[in-house]
Amino acid sequence: ERNFLGIDRKPNRLWNASKNAEARKANNVALLIAYIERLDEVLKDFKAEEIWITFPDPYPFQSSIKKRLTHPRFLAIYRKLLVENGRVNLKTDDDTLYEYTLQMIEEGKLKTNFVCNDIYSLEQIPFEYTIKTKYEKMHLEEGKKIKLVSFGF
Repeated sequence: ERNFLGIDRKPNRLWNASKNAEARKANNVALLIAYIERLDEVLKDFKAEEIWITFPDPYPFQSSIKKRLTHPRFLAIYRKLLVENGRVNLKTDDDTLYEYTLQMIEEGKLKTNFVCNDIYSLEQIPFEYTIKTKYEKMHLEEGKKIKLVSFGF
């Protein structure tokens, strides 16, 4: 059985997640209010197999590039938190964030596990890639393509 740790800086989103977990009678879920910038300090002895970044703020302007959750300063934190051969998964509808992430992977000489600029155009999709967040459902209703990048260190 897998365990899940949901992390967000906004308590209301974690409240919704807790209600969802409770409704599903999931006893393998923990939730944590934390800022990503401090995650390696907060989770000092914690190791994860996977990190999912689902529909983050893309911070589209050049002036806020350092806030993108696939910026090298965040990648360094994820590297500390992942087990060997662990992976980071980004799901987004945003072309700029998607392209930026691919650039960071290339510049950082990271290894890609899976890259797709329209996940639902594929005939076969691993189940874990089909789990939809509230935001993903909204983006799909708007006709947006969902992109997925899975990579490791």
